[in-house]
Amino acid sequence: MDSYYDLFEIANVIHDFWLIDAESYQKKYHTSEGKPLTPGFYIVNWPETIQDRRFNEHAEFHGPFNSRKEAQASLEWMDKVYRNFLNRISANHLRCRSQLQDMVTQ
Repeated sequence: MDSYYDLFEIANVIHDFWLIDAESYQKKYHTSEGKPLTPGFYIVNWPETIQDRRFNEHAEFHGPFNSRKEAQASLEWMDKVYRNFLNRISANHLRCRSQLQDMVTQ
């Protein structure tokens, strides 16, 4: 079964190598360092190339946050910054493309 989730998820680390995911399932996790995370809420993300979103060495854990609300606010801020970044890249790409087109037609 393929899993296609968002690139970000809020998870609650409850104790050594156990967390509660966004769908309220308790799951084991492991980190690339092999060390347990401090209990709390984390924003978890995966590279875009990863389709099966498991809490393993591919997952990046950002936190801990004291509450889900605090993690959600940080996630919304991260999303806003990311979208602004993509908009700037897109605008820059269009400007460069236009300049290149002008150079070719001269």
